Amino acid sequence: MNFYFKIKHYLFLYFKTEYHYFLKQEENEELCQDYWIKGYKVNIESRKWSIENGIPLGLYNGKINAPLKYRVHISGLCEYCFALREVGQQYKQEKVVDFLLKNLDTDKINLGNDFLKFSFWKTYANNDLDQYYVHGMGQGQILSLLTRYALKRETDEIEKTLIEVSNSYLIPFNHIHGFVNLKTDNNVIFEEYPKNVDRPHVLNGWIYSLLGLYDYIQYASLKSIEDNQLNNKKRVFNDSVRTLHYMLEEYNLGFWSLYNLPKKNENICSIHYQEQHIVLLRAIGKLTSDKHFINYSNIFQKQYNNIFYRFLALFTKVFISNLIKHKWIYKTN
Repeated sequence: MNFYFKIKHYLFLYFKTEYHYFLKQEENEELCQDYWIKGYKVNIESRKWSIENGIPLGLYNGKINAPLKYRVHISGLCEYCFALREVGQQYKQEKVVDFLLKNLDTDKINLGNDFLKFSFWKTYANNDLDQYYVHGMGQGQILSLLTRYALKRETDEIEKTLIEVSNSYLIPFNHIHGFVNLKTDNNVIFEEYPKNVDRPHVLNGWIYSLLGLYDYIQYASLKSIEDNQLNNKKRVFNDSVRTLHYMLEEYNLGFWSLYNLPKKNENICSIHYQEQHIVLLRAIGKLTSDKHFINYSNIFQKQYNNIFYRFLALFTKVFISNLIKHKWIYKTN
């Protein structure tokens, strides 16, 4: 990701006023082929994604010297499918979904008297192909993508995959593939970067992961899927929603929101994440009927619309977060 790319796709957004992301379904809360959030098509229109053989490459790992599956970021893969629907190119989704299903990994863990099989995507950050992590945000986006795809093209393989990907929410955090961080008092955080102590509790990744598990629970009910772990998944979902409810104030700097905790200026988010926080909180708030999330969505939206706050956020991002914390002029989280 070169300097020009960062200016065009990230820094320039501070000087624009239009929104890129919107809540798709203001009234209808039923699971359908449209994702809860729209706006991903801008990444196609602005050519933010590089496409190889119909598959979008990762922004950070796209140039790894390795086969295609190592150079794909799961979030970009899923969001590309959401974008294809927005631009009326659903016919391209089949190739992407087939690629996803083919390249998922599986593992199993002993839970009491039985083994639990689960599926996950390996995310690589560099040329060391022995080093990967399970992206909690991506696990949720896989569920959001496949539940919608299955509404029009239901197969035994997809149903089996949905169960196994949702099983990953039951894997202990200390497991190499665990991303569900169980804290004290049954507080549950879905970690985007589960093994990175420098970026704990990433807000947008947590909510995307919640939305994915919500979608699976709704789909399982709609299709009467036989899942003997469904009640455990509902419990994990409810515990995580409750945790987010009471922790949300920690993400508010007063003039902008944080990318991740702990609460300090170095963890301020970039403007595209501020916009995502607005729409993600509105989505999870409507789906759970929790006005607390809607309230913070409105708070973050007022911050986003305030020109003074916007440039204070830019100053904080460049001269406090990046130069002091990262030693970079502009880092995009």
